Amino acid sequence: MRKGIVSDVDYTNGMVAVIYSDGEKSTTDLFPCLNTGDEYKMPEIGEMVVVGRLSTGSGVVLGKLWNRGNQPGRSGKGVYHKKLSSTAAISASDTEHMKFEDEDIVFSTGYGLVTVVDIMKRLEALEGKI
Repeated sequence: MRKGIVSDVDYTNGMVAVIYSDGEKSTTDLFPCLNTGDEYKMPEIGEMVVVGRLSTGSGVVLGKLWNRGNQPGRSGKGVYHKKLSSTAAISASDTEHMKFEDEDIVFSTGYGLVTVVDIMKRLEALEGKI
């Protein structure tokens, strides 16, 4: 295994190129990123990743590393935190309710789309200021 810095991202095919940070300064070919739980979240250019080297000479990007440039949004025993985008996250812990964080949250149902802001405005109109 080796660690490196992402130098190029192929978003469509789920692959990245890496410059190794442990001595060798050449850029790799595009390597596939490990798919865990059918989630899609590509590392960004400049982020540090771990590469698993295969006997064929190719590799698989296993994931990003926590470091000074990539700090967890929340941490601690019993904490689950998933950053979904620059503004959205899901978190939960042993001591608090699950949180969905973003500027607004959209629900898509058979009846159409509705946002939390829409719901709050409707409640406010019915009951007065909340």
